[in-house]
Parts: sequence; C-alpha cells; structure tokens
Amino acid sequence: MDLYDIKRKAIQDWKVTSVWSVKDDTYKADYEKQLNGYAWLARLNGIEVETLEVVAILRDWSRLERMRRGNGYPSHSVVVRKIPLWGPDIIQEYIETRVQLHKNEDPPVCTPRDKWQRDTTYAVKKDGAKRALKVCQSNTEAQEYINDKGGDDLIIETRQGEAVRCLSYCPARQFCNEAGKLEKQDHIPF
Repeated sequence: MDLYDIKRKAIQDWKVTSVWSVKDDTYKADYEKQLNGYAWLARLNGIEVETLEVVAILRDWSRLERMRRGNGYPSHSVVVRKIPLWGPDIIQEYIETRVQLHKNEDPPVCTPRDKWQRDTTYAVKKDGAKRALKVCQSNTEAQEYINDKGGDDLIIETRQGEAVRCLSYCPARQFCNEAGKLEKQDHIPF
C-alpha cells in the first residue's frame, strides 16, 4: 500500500494512470482485489481498516479537454475513488483461492482481459494511404465495405491482435508458459 491514514483508518494506493481508466469502471475489479488484499494484510497485523481508496494521478489530464468535454471529464488531475471493503470472510476466501491457484503445477491461463488482449482488426484503406477509411472486426465486413464503396483502389490491411500486457508489461512473463507460446508465435523477444 502507498499510504495508511491512521485517523480515517484508510488504505490508499496511488496509481499514475490515464484519464480514460478512471472513466471506465473496469479498473475497479482489479483495484478492489488488490486493496482488499492490503486490508487483509493490515488486519493480520492488528491494523484497523475502514476505508479503501485509489488515488489516480492522471498523467494525460488537460484543462483544455476539461473545458471541451465538461462533466464527462475529470475536474482535476488527481482523482480519489473509494473502493468497496470486503468482509473478513470474503477476503480470506479470496486469498486462499489465489494461493491454491499458485500452488497448482499447471496454473490457469490468463483471461483475455488479464492479458489486455486486442483483437485482430481489418483496416480498409486507399492503396498507399496511412490512415484507414474504416476499421472492421472481420475480413468479411471489410470486404463488404469495399464492395459497397466500389473502389478498385481500396485494400484491406490486417492489424494483428496482441496480448498487450503479456508482451510489454507482465512481470511474470519469463516464467509463463503462455508467454513462451506468444514468443514463438510472434517471434517477440522476452
């Protein structure tokens, strides 16, 4: 944890992150698990915990964007988000489950969400152009777009999906069987 406020009995974890990560509630699940793990450790050491908070330092916050976007955009470059505090039994069960997963000889494969998986997309472009006219989710959709537009100068560029976290951010990738498969598949050095 980054800070324990004795008066408020609050654990804070500070994150340098993007504006979009605090606008999207998907960040909450991971932070909720992390901070409740800290609460579990604190309680084991006789420290009372009543509040969990993420302090998000928004590296890409802009006053101009705030004026443009209004209320849908954070009002300041630092945002504090409360995180739900689990009961002691729920935290204990979560910790025990995670320990069991790590004890397995064959640990579970990360989910696409865990890997920050980006899907393969198909960009329809004018031949020689850098920017896409349209980015499609399937080759069929891209081909239909070309047929509708009737352009002989349109091409489809396949943009290969990737596991962003595995390839660039995962601290355990050198020990991970899945990362090894990605390395062989994509010829990416780890």
